[in-house]
Order: sequence, then C-alpha cells, then structure tokens
Amino acid sequence: MPAAILATLVAYVSSLSPLAAIAALAAVLVLILVFTYPFGTLLLLIAALPWEGMLAYPSETVSVVKLAGLLLLVSFLISFPRSDKPLYLPPTSLSVAAFLLFVAISLIFSPEPSDGVGKMVSYALFAGFFFLLTQVIDDRGRLLTALRVLTISVTAAATWGLVQFLSGDADRAGGPISNPVDFGYLLAAFLPVAVYLMLEDRRRRWLWLACIPPIVAATLATLAMVRRPPWPDLHGTVSKTK
Repeated sequence: MPAAILATLVAYVSSLSPLAAIAALAAVLVLILVFTYPFGTLLLLIAALPWEGMLAYPSETVSVVKLAGLLLLVSFLISFPRSDKPLYLPPTSLSVAAFLLFVAISLIFSPEPSDGVGKMVSYALFAGFFFLLTQVIDDRGRLLTALRVLTISVTAAATWGLVQFLSGDADRAGGPISNPVDFGYLLAAFLPVAVYLMLEDRRRRWLWLACIPPIVAATLATLAMVRRPPWPDLHGTVSKTK
C-alpha cells in the first residue's frame, strides 16, 4: 500500500513537470533510505556537510543539512526498535557530555544568556550528531565507507573553491562554505584522512592520491590575500584588478 501511494504521487507529479518528477523521485529514494537504511541516510548527510553554505535552503536556519540530520534521527528511531543491538556509548561520550555541561553552565552565568542560545543549540546538535554517528557506524567497513564519501565530497568542494579563487571571484577560497577560515579548517582536517585512505585503501590508491593536490591547493588559497593579475579583455584593454 505505501508503495502504491508513492507511485501514484510520483506519477501525478510527472504529469505536471519533468523537473518536478525528478525531484519527486529523489524524495521517494530518500524516504526509502530513511525507512530502511539509516547508514545510507548518514552517507547523504555527511556528503552534504562540506556544501552547507550552498544548501541553505529553504533558509539558513532550516537548511538542507539540518533537514538531513533530522531525517537521520527519524531513520534511527525507526530502525532501533527492530534491531537487537544495544545503545553504544564510547568513552568519548563522557567528554562530549562534559563539554555540553560546561557550555550550559557558562550560558546560565552569562550576563547576556540570550546571545549564547544559538551557540548552545549548535553544540547540542553536534552532540546529537556524534551520538547518531556512533550508533550507525558500528564496524570498520562502515567507517571506511563514511570516510571515503566525505573525502570525495571535500575534494569536490576544494575544487569548487579553487575555481572561484582562480577566476577572480574571491580574494580567498571559501568554497561552498563561503567563510575561508571555516573552509580552511575543514580542508586541513581532511588532508590526513585522504593520506590515510591512500595508504589503507590500496585498490583505490590512485583516487585518494588525486584528492590530495586540490585539498592542499585550496587550503593554501584560503590563506591567500594576493590580487589576481590583470587579464586583457576582448577589446584589448586591461581590466582593473579586483
């Protein structure tokens, strides 16, 4: 019955617009992942993380990445009662809980608590993501798969940031995150991951080797403050440097 209802909806949307049909089909595939495969939902989320700045839709407060995190929570809540695995709380959970406690205490004693509520919510969301991550990734194979997906996504984001920087659209590479500082932290953090995959995943070593140069170049471009050279325009004049 659910499959028949979804097929009817997709068929109806297809009669309205081809683009709407593609969007409806993608939504159906996402729903299938949510209801049947939490790890697949997690892969969608981590693939979208490096592109958070470009996925601020429908708004920055309620973005695609945050909606994907909500879908991951729903997927876990659906699958957990059907699973025989107990909750797994690694030792690092104590550090995360202690950090949240300290943030909450500092917020309580802050002279302007309202200014820190947004940060507190962000840290709470990160802690929730950490909890879901430790429950869904339960073996080495899944861990390597998650690292592969995230490294490829980071490499694509680094390439995008380099294109913007080299074309003169930005003084520093910000990529899809737009903030060069945050983008640089992300790239620097995943450079060792790419090196690790190159050493560990020997069958795809060429792929991870190819990921390293754009990540390194984009990381350096987040620090650049140089002006691009003047390029001649179509009329033979020299354009102004930005």
